[in-house]
Amino acid sequence: MCANFSQAHTAKAGKGIETADDLSAAIAIAEAIRQLQPRVFTLENVLRYQNSQSFSIILSALELEGYSVDYSVVSMDKFGLLQARRRLVLVASRGFRVALPSGATPCGWYTAIAHLIKQKLSITEVSYLVGFQSQSHFAKVFRKHVGITPLAYQRQIS
Repeated sequence: MCANFSQAHTAKAGKGIETADDLSAAIAIAEAIRQLQPRVFTLENVLRYQNSQSFSIILSALELEGYSVDYSVVSMDKFGLLQARRRLVLVASRGFRVALPSGATPCGWYTAIAHLIKQKLSITEVSYLVGFQSQSHFAKVFRKHVGITPLAYQRQIS
């Protein structure tokens, strides 16, 4: 969904234009939100996406369904990524609040995960939320970087 909004695309093809496919994808995502009612929804995209009709469709669906929504343009290097790209990041939740970490005190990616665990999400929810395909792989990586398993960490802070 970001190709038509990226600077790389517009440099090659001229002005980025939102296509019917972009809008169809956004409508499908909005419908999935309505039907599936996930506890947490995340979106990451290029900066220009924030001004698109597609983003407005998704944002409206989240707000109409009663989600607490937080979105901002963030510098990805503040989250432990080895790139300085700025990206649009949205986090939405139902029944509890998950906010983007404050830009005032940058934190690493694993600290951001720790913040999510404090929100009482299941370890499986956190692992998928941050992009891992399996809870066991997430637990191994978490233990390597934090020193204990996510479950032990969660019990420690409870």
